[in-house]
Amino acid sequence: MQRITIQSISLLLLFLCVYSCIQPSDLEPGTNVPFDYELWFNDEVQIPNHNGLDQTITFTINNVSYDNTEDVEVWFEGVPDKIDVIIEPKRIKPTGNVTVTFIDKNIKHGYYPAVLRARSTSGIEKEHSFNFKVLEKTCTKNFSGSYNGPINCIKGSNGTGFLNFTEDRTEKNQLLFWWAGYTRYAKIDCYERTMTFKEQQLGDSTFSGHATYSEDYNTVTMTYIVKHANGNTDSCTTTYTK
Repeated sequence: MQRITIQSISLLLLFLCVYSCIQPSDLEPGTNVPFDYELWFNDEVQIPNHNGLDQTITFTINNVSYDNTEDVEVWFEGVPDKIDVIIEPKRIKPTGNVTVTFIDKNIKHGYYPAVLRARSTSGIEKEHSFNFKVLEKTCTKNFSGSYNGPINCIKGSNGTGFLNFTEDRTEKNQLLFWWAGYTRYAKIDCYERTMTFKEQQLGDSTFSGHATYSEDYNTVTMTYIVKHANGNTDSCTTTYTK
């Protein structure tokens, strides 16, 4: 009985010795876990940012497999044509950060869906859907200023005309100007670089029309229509320069 006890104790001590020699890393499965990663990105991207500038976002690609790693490439799909995207870097080894800048190229306000996509070297793909929230712009400064041009396209008129467009502080994206003895107003479309003269009373006649600005806003081509009380109509298309 005593001999069996001694043998049992010896075996126990041997087991403890062997177990104590095994390193913790030998028991952990970290190196055996296949590579995988997560995308951490916004659900909504506002354009412009709160300071009225291009929107810059830094997001994380997180390695969830600890020891294993691969290169991951990122890109965007579904981004509207009037939003430019700069990604830096386009390829990283997680865990790491990617910085992306969204540049507004005069896109109309509203919501636009898009997708952030990623693919690792071994082909593991991820995606994250989000929305662009594009705010309505105020652009009266671009359209404001003094312009001059010919006025001889209407019968009985000749010489040079002057128009001074100023901001209407009571109405968003609306201009005021003095024409033929009356204050006129024009509604601006920031995205198309146009303005519309809705029909307005002009003595016993009415005035309406539209205008288109050049890309640098230095010229404006206007078409306006004057309807007289006697039923006659005068129309004119002319170009004014700043």
